[in-house]
Amino acid sequence: MLQTSIIALSRGSLVFMARRRPEMTFLGGHWGFVGGRVADDDHSHSDPFLACALRETFEETGVVADAEALRLIGDWRNPDWAPFRYHSRFYELQLGAEAEPEINHEFDDSCWIRPADALTMWARGEWLLSDPIRAVLEHLDGAENAWPQFSAGTHFSDNQIFPGVWLLSVRSKTIPAGMHTPGLEHEPMALGLRTNTIVLEGDSLFVIDPGSDSPDDHQRLNAFIRSTGKAVEAVILTHHHPDHVQGLEALRQEFPAEVWAHTHTLDELGLQGRALENLEFTVGGNRWAIHPTPGHAQGHLILHSPTLNTIICGDMMASVGTILISPQDGNMADYLQSLESMKGLSPKTIIPSHGWPFPDAQARIQHYIDHRLRREQKIVNAMNSTPQSLDELLAVAYADTPRSVWPLARLSLEAHLDFLVEKRVAKVENGFFVLALADA
Repeated sequence: MLQTSIIALSRGSLVFMARRRPEMTFLGGHWGFVGGRVADDDHSHSDPFLACALRETFEETGVVADAEALRLIGDWRNPDWAPFRYHSRFYELQLGAEAEPEINHEFDDSCWIRPADALTMWARGEWLLSDPIRAVLEHLDGAENAWPQFSAGTHFSDNQIFPGVWLLSVRSKTIPAGMHTPGLEHEPMALGLRTNTIVLEGDSLFVIDPGSDSPDDHQRLNAFIRSTGKAVEAVILTHHHPDHVQGLEALRQEFPAEVWAHTHTLDELGLQGRALENLEFTVGGNRWAIHPTPGHAQGHLILHSPTLNTIICGDMMASVGTILISPQDGNMADYLQSLESMKGLSPKTIIPSHGWPFPDAQARIQHYIDHRLRREQKIVNAMNSTPQSLDELLAVAYADTPRSVWPLARLSLEAHLDFLVEKRVAKVENGFFVLALADA
């Protein structure tokens, strides 16, 4: 179990908060306090958590703290069913006027702010806050019962992304970083990976992508739904891939609800439901609009909340790795156009189906577009007047990727080549590829 010490630096009614760099894998772009993991050397002290708190305060801000000045707020242990376990101890340290924290390389922004104002930023969708950080802010703001004790099996783990937007990371038969293709879901590399099931909560509930076939995950999701005392109004599917739908039948056995999905998704799954491409609805005071985003899958959908300035993006993006576009049920031209459509919605935050939410949405969408265009250029550069086989192009255009992922890269290469042929940049001659300009 990971052990950490977290320190809320305060000055009067203000608290010092810093934003983790968006590119960080764990909680990138989230606002929080200074702190870090208990190191081996910290265990040489009688109180390793306290030793860690003093060390991390200095390393991350340059502030030299006195052990007696640290006030213990409490401990936070996440449930034993969480994707990874941690035990965090939270402290408060009141600083004098002469002490001014300076953030290190782990952060890209910081400010002094009233706890109530930080909570308002979260409620508006402006800031990402993890549950324990939010609980500390509520405690510092004087709220009673601000330090909840999670009971395993009854709550989601540290993942109320925004008010009324819950995330449960469930075990699923996927392949790394949201890469999907028919026939590969049960490869050994798929074991132990996860998909995010999202629940939108208002007067009723909307469950998005119940993707786990694990009975344990079914029980946790069912327990959460029952704890709200609310009915499930609809189950929304972003697309038909197995790691997004394998818990659908089990969920509907407990909570019969209409399925909302693209016509293609309903047809692929042989389901009756509400076929949709564009739909607007409100839940928990947040407006949501469903938009078609084909590319990763023909019937792919996203959900956009202008209220929260947030997109639930399914498998359009992931917070780590990339997304596979397979020619079997995907299309590179459609995918790039869908990314442009997402960019046009001007979101601030993206909640992907794989990995943590991230706040630098516009920059991240552009990164995905640029990544695809750079790969396309590598493929074009790998061609010459001599016809090239698929494997010859793969070895050159994907030389920067591990050979272990070349079977998946080969599918992306096929999708890129289909797009290049469609644009008449390349052509096919007896199963080999060559630049169409070679005829000039």
